[in-house]
Amino acid sequence: MSNTLAQLQSILESAVASEAELGCQCAFWSEETGELSLASGWLDANRTRQVATDSLFPVFSTGKTIATTAALRVIDRGLISLDTHVVDLWPEFAGLGREQVTMQDVLAHTTGLFCMPHADTPEELADWPLMCSRLAAMRPAWMPGTRTKYQAFTYSWLLGEPLRRLTGKAFQEVLVDEVLAPLGMTSGCYFGLPESQLPRLAELQRASDLLPPLPPKPTFWNPTENLVNQPVIRQACLPAFNGIANAHALLQLGKALLDSSQPFLSQELLKDATSLHRPPDQEIPSNPGYWELFGLGYLLYANPPGRGRIFGHGGYGGSELLIDQQNRTVFAFTKNRLSTDQTTRESLKTALRFG
Repeated sequence: MSNTLAQLQSILESAVASEAELGCQCAFWSEETGELSLASGWLDANRTRQVATDSLFPVFSTGKTIATTAALRVIDRGLISLDTHVVDLWPEFAGLGREQVTMQDVLAHTTGLFCMPHADTPEELADWPLMCSRLAAMRPAWMPGTRTKYQAFTYSWLLGEPLRRLTGKAFQEVLVDEVLAPLGMTSGCYFGLPESQLPRLAELQRASDLLPPLPPKPTFWNPTENLVNQPVIRQACLPAFNGIANAHALLQLGKALLDSSQPFLSQELLKDATSLHRPPDQEIPSNPGYWELFGLGYLLYANPPGRGRIFGHGGYGGSELLIDQQNRTVFAFTKNRLSTDQTTRESLKTALRFG
């Protein structure tokens, strides 16, 4: 294990030294090695705050793994089912074809409600009732269940509001009760970051290769990193995109999903959640992008016949949580220099023989 740790630390430190990364964390678990947790680099561009294993990074869509798991645990207990219609929990959602949307459609990204509802200010975007009301006035782009398209931002409200209505709790409480508290993640993962935790938070830096390019007139939500630079957004619960976590905490979720002795999800539901859910007449691209082949909320990696063997989710700019069911390994990575160049992450996975 000491050789592995040294090799991984060298990869991280070389990436920081070459300025491929500003700061980053890597966490890995296997039955053979146990848990490894490493960090290198800086939380800020002035290089005054060093990254530690308990530092916090915006992880963007990687946080969807936690929201997804919370919803699946509620379904696992039979409080609702995959066939439950959203309108049965959220009556105001009715109209314009939305009555057909089921919880499975939400988890599989087949609702047709993938466009961001209108928001003029960060304060509007952080206003949960307002954004839910605007989403509940939008017409699906197609009949729900007939096409897949990634619900990059709307996943927060599509998933969270039915569970809020069901439980009578704010969605933030649902996430804590279902995932963060049971797995000891409450100090390492936030959907609504308290100001007291700001000294642990990494500043984001944009690499020149990041896509899409900067717009002519940046707004509070475009480019995407502007979102979590807004205090009101950081303090809100918008788990489709505003998760803040460290690699160590993310690893705990992956470990729990692989634990057959004390299953966090039933084996039957986990199998379903990591099987492809895609309309039968929607062709699978020959070179699918990472963020279009879904199980139930989780992205599916690897090619047939092993698709779904590896599942999890990545985040804008390079964070990632991946779980390998066959090899029983978990990989988590966080970073604050947002880039399309993921050489560091892939070098770590190669050194770990992940996947």
